[in-house]
Amino acid sequence: MTGFSDNRVFVLHFSLNQYSVLGQEKCGDVAKSPYTTPSSAPTQPPAAVSTSTTGSTPAPVSTTTTTTTTTTGPSTSTSAPKVAFSSTLKGSWSEGGIQYTQWDSSVINTGTTAISHLIITSTMTLKDSASLWRLDIVAPGQYTPSFVQTINPNESYDFSFIKSGSDAPSFNVQ
Repeated sequence: MTGFSDNRVFVLHFSLNQYSVLGQEKCGDVAKSPYTTPSSAPTQPPAAVSTSTTGSTPAPVSTTTTTTTTTTGPSTSTSAPKVAFSSTLKGSWSEGGIQYTQWDSSVINTGTTAISHLIITSTMTLKDSASLWRLDIVAPGQYTPSFVQTINPNESYDFSFIKSGSDAPSFNVQ
């Protein structure tokens, strides 16, 4: 494996060849087998190329603070799922006289059954429609996970957002 970084892009090249015999092989090339005879073909999967980039978000100015809000559903047979929410303040700043805070949050399934089609509710005001990551807006104040259909017991789903105001976010479930 070789790697290099250039202007916020880190490229890794995985090869079946040793680094010293990599030769003219470049990222994106089909891997050359390090074996000399067809009878000793590799049993490993083919080489892969991985590229990662880092996007830009507003640079928060304040220090990190952690707060946890827990919400559980009622105990009836048609109850809302049992979950806990955890939120970490990543930064805050003022823009146009309005205070904004950026948060990383998790919803944790504290129940004993898997949760499907989770709807998270909140009265928070997002900075704008692009200030929400890993949640889809169902309706005003209603959100659902973007990338999972089911959250198993003791598992969590992470999401992030920028909201107006400095108060900690509050969530409930339907």
